[in-house]
Amino acid sequence: MKKFIGYAVLMIIVVIIFPMLIVRGCDLSEETPVPEQSGDEVTDAPKIEDVMRDIYIKVYIKSEDKVKEMKMEEYIKGVVAAEMPAEFGMEALKAQAIAARTYAAKSISLQGELGNPYDVDTTVNTQVWISE
Repeated sequence: MKKFIGYAVLMIIVVIIFPMLIVRGCDLSEETPVPEQSGDEVTDAPKIEDVMRDIYIKVYIKSEDKVKEMKMEEYIKGVVAAEMPAEFGMEALKAQAIAARTYAAKSISLQGELGNPYDVDTTVNTQVWISE
């Protein structure tokens, strides 16, 4: 019985008391200083729509048996529309768009290695896509 109590006390020390001492020793109240900005500088990050506006992707449309070049955002809209119903929540649709954009960007970067004349295709093996 004494062994059991000894192990219990040791576990309490290891699981509760040590972490409390470590956390208590960390001072999280200090904030990292932000460099001052002059009024002339515009530091707003560009929106994804602005960045992707000029990016094109080559899509193999299996039903038409042809490669079509289109704007990335047009492609992403078609993927999101095909992958999930519009009734889903806005955040779910946004997450799907991020996943589709990430997949498309990765496919574009691998295009040279795969030897295909297109970046993505519209089959269920990759990302389904539908036109308007």
